[in-house]
Amino acid sequence: METLSITTTLKHPRRVTGHTTHRILRTIKDHILGASYTLSVVYVGERRSQTLNRTYRGKDHPTNILSFPLAHNEGELFITLPLAEKEARRYRRTPKEHIRALFIHGCLHLKGLRHGATMDREEKRWQKKFLSL
Repeated sequence: METLSITTTLKHPRRVTGHTTHRILRTIKDHILGASYTLSVVYVGERRSQTLNRTYRGKDHPTNILSFPLAHNEGELFITLPLAEKEARRYRRTPKEHIRALFIHGCLHLKGLRHGATMDREEKRWQKKFLSL
C-alpha cells in the first residue's frame, strides 16, 4: 500500500513535482515519520493557500506550507508551489531543494515539533541528509 500520495490543484504543475521528487519525498517521509505513516501532499496556488491559512490559522495571507495531522499515523501537507519557487532564491536553493526543506519542516510539525531550537536542530539534521539528493 502506498503511504504517500501527491496531488496538485494547479492548472500547470511545474517540473519539480515529478517522479524523482515523489521518490525522494517518500524517503524523507519514511525517515522522519515512519514507513507506515500515511501522508497526502497537495500542491496548491497562493489563493488556495490563503483560504486555508485564513480558515485554519486565522492569518489572511498565503503561506509556503501547512501541516494537518489527521490521526496518529496520518497527515496532510499543503505546499504552495508558486511561493516556494519564489522563496528558493532567497535561501539560495533550487526550487526542488526548497520544496524538500519545506517538506521536512511540515513532517516535523506532523511529528509534533513546534518552532524553536529543537525543531531548528532537527531541520538542519534532515536538510543535511536530504537537500542535496
